[in-house]
Amino acid sequence: MQDDRNKILTQALFLMGKDDFDLSVCQDQESFRSLMMALFRVIYPDLKAWTVADDHRIHFTDPTIKGKVTANGFMNPARLFEQVRPFDPDWNKQFVSSEVIQFIRNGVEELRRQVAAVDPESGTSNSPHRSVSKIVPLLKSDAMISGMEQSSSFKGGVPDRYRLLSWPLVGRVRVVPAFDTPENFHFMHRYDADELGITPDEARDHALANFRTMAMRIKMRNDYTKPLVVIDRIGGIASSLLLLPEFWEKEAIKARDELVIHVAEYDTLLVARKGDRQGMESLIGMAISGAVQSVFSPPVIFVFDKNGLRLLERSDVA
Repeated sequence: MQDDRNKILTQALFLMGKDDFDLSVCQDQESFRSLMMALFRVIYPDLKAWTVADDHRIHFTDPTIKGKVTANGFMNPARLFEQVRPFDPDWNKQFVSSEVIQFIRNGVEELRRQVAAVDPESGTSNSPHRSVSKIVPLLKSDAMISGMEQSSSFKGGVPDRYRLLSWPLVGRVRVVPAFDTPENFHFMHRYDADELGITPDEARDHALANFRTMAMRIKMRNDYTKPLVVIDRIGGIASSLLLLPEFWEKEAIKARDELVIHVAEYDTLLVARKGDRQGMESLIGMAISGAVQSVFSPPVIFVFDKNGLRLLERSDVA
């Protein structure tokens, strides 16, 4: 996965006439938008993307969408640009690799989902996968959620009906309910809940209940005598295990220790025992240095202790 993202970034830089990811790539909003445009064209060469004068958004459409229902999508680079560090190209490169590329993919998939989910005659959903039994929870950064909402075409703010449903986990990490379809995960908006006849709180309850049922079927034999434990390949959402305290209680009993957790990929968690100082510091070092991938940028390190899930603090490594 990381190799694929590095390849995408290298090709995008080539389109921009650059050999390296230097300070100029993210020096201002215009250059950052140019980078996103180049990334878009590498990831989706068959889609059409363009910009409009006096509009900072990226517009795009999918020519493969045929029939009566067609639509344009929008991406707003401005909120993502707020995360850029002007004098730290290494950090910016990691941020682009981990969050910006995924942000672009999410935007395209969301457009396709919205178009595919509408019956052109009745104007209602025609997707069999949009049901309460298909709702699962996904972890996303607040910047990504906000950026996706601001990418809409609405002037003067996004109406509540079209906002993504989400709730806080810890820090800048939030949870988004999504429909688990054969193609991808499709984020839920308020209008999805309305059409299903449920409230946002009920969408959250269904997401957690469905995921708990999935997790109960998973059999793991993690060996905590090793300095680093990898938990992965559970249907693309191993990271959502962070929502299940009962899972981590069992893992802590196995480890006989508190646990330090890093989300390397949405389906990959790296875990070390907090009592294994060398193993813990190695995990933290790899995450911060970029030696391992991070879903969140800058990397977010979690700790599961007797009080539950929290963010790593300075005192944990003092």
